[in-house]
Amino acid sequence: SLALGIGCRLTFIWGRCRMPSLTQQQLYLYTNIRRKRKPRSFLKMLSNIKFFLLVAACTLVIFIKVLRAPITTIDDQHVAVQDSSSLKFFVIGDWGSELTDEVMFSNQKRVAAAMKRRALQEGKPEFVISVGDQAYYNGVTNLTDATERFVGGFDNMYDKSLLQEQWYLTVGNHDCMGNVSALYEFADAHPKWTMKPFYKLNQELTDKSQKLSIFVLDMCTFVCASSLQENFRCDGLWRDTEMRRQEMIHWLDQELASANCSEEWCIVAGHWPIFSFGGNGPTSILIQELLPLLHKHNVAIYFSGHDHNMQHITMPSNKTTEFFVTGTGGFKLHPTLKEEIAEEAEVLNRQVQSEYFVAEYGFMAVRVTRRVIYIDFIHENGRILYSYRVTK
Repeated sequence: SLALGIGCRLTFIWGRCRMPSLTQQQLYLYTNIRRKRKPRSFLKMLSNIKFFLLVAACTLVIFIKVLRAPITTIDDQHVAVQDSSSLKFFVIGDWGSELTDEVMFSNQKRVAAAMKRRALQEGKPEFVISVGDQAYYNGVTNLTDATERFVGGFDNMYDKSLLQEQWYLTVGNHDCMGNVSALYEFADAHPKWTMKPFYKLNQELTDKSQKLSIFVLDMCTFVCASSLQENFRCDGLWRDTEMRRQEMIHWLDQELASANCSEEWCIVAGHWPIFSFGGNGPTSILIQELLPLLHKHNVAIYFSGHDHNMQHITMPSNKTTEFFVTGTGGFKLHPTLKEEIAEEAEVLNRQVQSEYFVAEYGFMAVRVTRRVIYIDFIHENGRILYSYRVTK
């Protein structure tokens, strides 16, 4: 209605502008002559109608463009400022396809393509975190086997935009079914792999306004070397000694204490999830021994794989740490809990709640700013399935 009203007004003005300047006598004669004229031709009337419709249409277009124009708010400006000093990385798990398994190889390839698209659209990540299971089904046998496998399953799989950056990896249960020493030896020789039993990654925002510490753990040893309880996925797996396990736990406690996680960002990553609503389910030994350390030192996020789905889990009674599972890099999916863990999981998961769960291939894209960590769950087709913000 506004557009039509403006159109009508412009049409009236246009008609008045066409009338010549007349004296009172000329105006009288002009008016009487006009009254005696025959009605205007149909073509002339149609011409005026066309003009009116044109003006109305143009006005309507301008009006719509004004309504749809983006409005810059304080929040938008804040995000833009933070983005100029942010740090981006990807998290992926359970991707190491057997080269002879065409189905899994194809799954991994689609996820790799999605990672490439995200890097092109949003800017490439500074690094990639891999939360285990780089070598299905039974790990690697020796250094030669590892080299041959990862030429096709890594070097020729992921785009150069990702291979230019460092990958920080940890072992998963399928890796620990083989020769773990050979896997570490391969990582030492590969220029873009960092892989040790446990280590700390120090990062900082480009403007030096915030620090990020990521602690990567060997979960084969943490879970399977425990003398307190046995996880059903530990059968036949390599694990280090209980003494080495205690050394890792003590190291984590000391490093977290010196990291000032209440002010700086602290993240812990490992293969086994602490809590999970699909696949292998929650891990009781981690609930007992790792979770208290995360809460004690104000760790913001725990990233894991192992279960072939993507999850976001929270604990209503203690909101210190958020839990993210991303095990959808290529191996067959886990839409439900396995029978072996279903009954125990019902009890262990009572203290947490699932915020999001999906069994689709993909990965997680993370962007760290001074006070917010943005996490996107990315589908294999590049679509964002779920987004969340962890705030400090």
